[in-house]
Amino acid sequence: MACLRLSIASMTEDVAYHLNKQISLALHFDERFKGLSEDEIRLVAEDYTVQFMKKLPEIREYLDTDIEALYVGDPAAESKDAIIIAYPGLFAITVQRFAHVLYQLGIPILPRVMTEIAHSKTGIDINPGATIGKYFFIDHGTGVVVGETTIIGEKEIGRAHV
Repeated sequence: MACLRLSIASMTEDVAYHLNKQISLALHFDERFKGLSEDEIRLVAEDYTVQFMKKLPEIREYLDTDIEALYVGDPAAESKDAIIIAYPGLFAITVQRFAHVLYQLGIPILPRVMTEIAHSKTGIDINPGATIGKYFFIDHGTGVVVGETTIIGEKEIGRAHV
């Protein structure tokens, strides 16, 4: 168990380090940070990175409900593992959920780049500014566009058989 904790801690540190670098680069595209030194930008990026990392449990909670919605809503879904591994809709939603937090923090360009990568892989274009509640899924989504001002609520669901 200690080895697993160490591995998770190491991966978390690695993610935070690389995210911090990307946020630092993105801040150069924002007029608010034009007069700052590289050290000042690095400190701002570190603050944003910490804020993002604190949101990971909430993002995970939302993704769990998205997987449940796919499992319940798609009769062809064989298992939750299959959804995680093979469903492009979940990939697009996952990227948007991460990008949305960065968007809410005010990080320039990075959230849009993330969702455009997901769009190019899946054909599903979900703007990072879209507000999407829990239990959201897109099944056959090629050509789906969810715009920046979209607000999609949530509905808790259940599955009759397990």
